Amino acid sequence: MTIKELVKLLNKIIEAIAELMLTKPRLKLKGSTIKEYIPSVSGFLFVDSFKGDLINYEPKSSDIGVVIIAFNRKYYIKGAIDSVLNQKVDKLTFTITVVKNFLDDDIDEYINKNHINNIYTDDSSLGYKILLGVIFTNAPIICFLEDDDLFVENKIKIVYNKFKENENLVYYHNSMIPINDENKLLTRWYKQENGILIGNQESELKIIKRLIRFGGHNLSSINVSRDIILRNSKMFLNSTYNLDYATLLLAFGYGGLILSDSDKLTYYRSHNSAIHINDVNYESFIDRNCDGHKGAFITLSNLREFIGVKNLHLEKIYQSMLSENSIYQSFYCDLPSSVSIIDYIFLFRYRLDIKNYLIHFVILLLCKYKRFSKIKLKLLEYYYKNYLALQNRRLI
Repeated sequence: MTIKELVKLLNKIIEAIAELMLTKPRLKLKGSTIKEYIPSVSGFLFVDSFKGDLINYEPKSSDIGVVIIAFNRKYYIKGAIDSVLNQKVDKLTFTITVVKNFLDDDIDEYINKNHINNIYTDDSSLGYKILLGVIFTNAPIICFLEDDDLFVENKIKIVYNKFKENENLVYYHNSMIPINDENKLLTRWYKQENGILIGNQESELKIIKRLIRFGGHNLSSINVSRDIILRNSKMFLNSTYNLDYATLLLAFGYGGLILSDSDKLTYYRSHNSAIHINDVNYESFIDRNCDGHKGAFITLSNLREFIGVKNLHLEKIYQSMLSENSIYQSFYCDLPSSVSIIDYIFLFRYRLDIKNYLIHFVILLLCKYKRFSKIKLKLLEYYYKNYLALQNRRLI
């Protein structure tokens, strides 16, 4: 072996060692260690509720943070991460934190190599994953991203500027671009909304209704003050469903400005493996809707002590949302309805959509009276067939 060849070999060895050092986790904390670490990051005292492993964590502060949530799926997560890594941000600094319920050598190596906070937990609660991600993302503004969605290449910069331009902004919901598995655009089914900017004490009912109708859907379109999540940590710790709308309602209670506009900054994916697409059969469709509305009702019930708003209109809208979930829980779970027909009539003014209100009222009557049981079954079958047809159209 010549000296030149020996030098090349040594260089390769040095490069290999350097690569190993880069991909090696900065901190490897297992099991109960995460409980000891959380108070120093967040100040929380109820650490017995936390469980999971910090596979990689680099303590640093940044202008804005992105929390990516993954549950079971591995196929899309690298694409989601790349959509954040490839952001055009100029001099902005941002932190990425991935929270997932699986370990995968290839994915974990990719995450660690890119200096991304990597958290594993086997807890199935979405709220817990959100909270854990926010705790370990030291940035005043948090953007959420579910593993099967993507960010538009300049989203982070635009979101940051929205918060800078509106000093008291605490919650921003951007619009989305529907895509399928091949990243082809789907334009037939999502209605856009023009910009709405209001304070938490806004008294005009029409504006509040529009904001809640369009400004709470899809976690990957939500950008929020980190402090809102931390202040309401116990609510997130115990909730799984409807956390996009719950975050919006919490922002009302927090105070400050709330913005929803038509800037399309998120690619929202409809695909066969998504939890809301192509259930196997009628029974699984019924079971999923039963579980979903039970969970949504629990989340909304938990919200009552956290919202803390003095806005009468918002309180009535909240009551109507609670009643609606209770009605659907009765409908899909075949339970007697606890919603009073008279009380629901008085909530007519506060419904977000009059057409849906009338449908819910009919469902309430079907659940109240056993003589309508055959009609109720026919309606469930109709919902199932209509659901399948809708999902098939969304994938075109």
